[in-house]
Amino acid sequence: MTLAPERQSVRPKVGSASSASEGSSTTPLIAIAPPVIVEAEPGVALGSPLLPLQWVEEPAEQVPPERCIFCRPADLELNTVLHRRGRMYARWDNFPARRGHVEIVPFRHVLSFFDLDAQEIKDLYALAKIVKAHLDKHYSPDAYTIGINDGAAAGRTVPHLHMHIIPRWIGDVEDPRGGIRRMFPECDPSDWTR
Repeated sequence: MTLAPERQSVRPKVGSASSASEGSSTTPLIAIAPPVIVEAEPGVALGSPLLPLQWVEEPAEQVPPERCIFCRPADLELNTVLHRRGRMYARWDNFPARRGHVEIVPFRHVLSFFDLDAQEIKDLYALAKIVKAHLDKHYSPDAYTIGINDGAAAGRTVPHLHMHIIPRWIGDVEDPRGGIRRMFPECDPSDWTR
């Protein structure tokens, strides 16, 4: 089993490409990644490569599978696969939000969770449990954030469905109340009443 090493993520600068808010088009930016070889320290497994993503203004539906990083799970320059289960595979996130951040991805090129068939949903759930057991053993998190950015408006940047499993620890953020709702500025848990 490969463990993701502790390292800093190098996130692409969206401003280096025309951003959706700055450009004249309403087509959201999506990320495609050319293969890049990244060397690890001798004897240390590289958990996931650091990719220089190219931000392009292109409808996700028009990205061919040969340009999709998730359609190439065997390409070690793009993906470090942790586990496989049926029609799904689990990979280390290339830009982890927290150590141990994993994505579960269907082998089939599919954009939306709502386009998965029944077997894919079963495999996704079964693999999520396998990934959780692996992360529990190696990272001992206190909790998990699990999510799918289903569409560009939801924040998806790779045009291929993937579910994030992010280990969380008490104190990793100052105030975790509200979870994913915190991405919306008007969603302050301090304002909530029963």
